[in-house]
Amino acid sequence: MSQKCVYQSHSESNAAAKGYLECLRYIISGLQGDDKLCRELLHQELMACLELVLQEYKYSILSVALFHHTSLLVQAWSLGQGNSALLELFWDSITNLNKQLLLSYIGEQESLEYRPLPPHWLLERQVSLCLSLRNPKLGRKRENLRVKFNSPAQEEHISDSTSTASSAECSQETSAALQCLVHTISESYLCETRRCHSSHFLGHLSKLAKNFASKELFEHLATCDGSSTLEGFFEITLLSWLKEEETCTQDVMELSFILLQYLNPDNKGHILDALCEV
Repeated sequence: MSQKCVYQSHSESNAAAKGYLECLRYIISGLQGDDKLCRELLHQELMACLELVLQEYKYSILSVALFHHTSLLVQAWSLGQGNSALLELFWDSITNLNKQLLLSYIGEQESLEYRPLPPHWLLERQVSLCLSLRNPKLGRKRENLRVKFNSPAQEEHISDSTSTASSAECSQETSAALQCLVHTISESYLCETRRCHSSHFLGHLSKLAKNFASKELFEHLATCDGSSTLEGFFEITLLSWLKEEETCTQDVMELSFILLQYLNPDNKGHILDALCEV
């Protein structure tokens, strides 16, 4: 998959990712009695591939295909029996990998103050991974895979089919594990924004919050921020960001309005008044 003719082509990337992960699934299914070997295969093959496309900018096209087929593999494991240990290892590994990718930008700097910022493409790829894992059946765009001419009626049918597929959600167990991954990544974006006083992470944090909005997510961020309540999270973090030129962005406003839906009416009024004064 690391060959140039593969990672620069939509069709080749899709074929390589699909074939590779189907082979991996077949091999692991035949070795379910050997837990140690299955774990090694997951680490040395699947996680190594995911780390590769998350670390290198040039694998943009390949990452889309690999994320999609990885989500299908995880879905197949979650629907099967005897895969609980593999699934637990996968979610622990992918969560730690994304956390370490951001921490790796410390480099050899002893002080966190001079830590370089991770590139936007890496943050976008992390969000894309989360979205793929949430919707395993989400149809991938096929216009780059082959040339095909459709009538207007056919195009409308394809559009309707894609919309139906996009509504498919992951299982309850996968949803809980994915929530942990989203919480970990969001926490990193929050902490880095506070550290560097920059809007660098805010667009990606806002996108995660919009796509994975929940009271639990904001409660987790509030806990990480030292706030005891959602109202405290707004006052300590979001409102302070709105008052600073470097972080006063539309993304912070969107985060504030997403937060509003999880507050009681009295607190909503207080926050709306504060927003009007900004």
